[in-house]
Amino acid sequence: MAPSKTHALALAGLTTLLFTLVGCGSDDEPLVADDLVGRSFVASEVVGHSAVDGTDITITFDGDLILVNAGCNSMRGSYSVEAGSLMVGAMASTMMMCEDALMEQETWVSVLLSSGPAIELDDETMTLTSGSTSMTLGEVG
Repeated sequence: MAPSKTHALALAGLTTLLFTLVGCGSDDEPLVADDLVGRSFVASEVVGHSAVDGTDITITFDGDLILVNAGCNSMRGSYSVEAGSLMVGAMASTMMMCEDALMEQETWVSVLLSSGPAIELDDETMTLTSGSTSMTLGEVG
């Protein structure tokens, strides 16, 4: 016996609902460090501090290392993602002296990263937030 139109419509509706629910499941998976490996980001918006005009704040995830440049020195350290927070270990840094504004920018970026900021990743946009400071970065490359 062939299914009636009502049964066919109900089956189609259930199938659509099932695919919608299955499709949504991946968005609820927690962010892990592997989601960041091989990706580079540049700051597009900063709240709580002022970015120095003409500079880029870049963050690259290279294997188990985070590489950071805030316009003057290069910094690097280990990182992990734990319960929605970016955990950055002690960072090594080059020691060039730059103008005061760049040195201040480097300091607040370093403090933000070492504070265990909340991390969100939405496609090609990463947001780091700690207290009143947040930085939104877009993926490059």
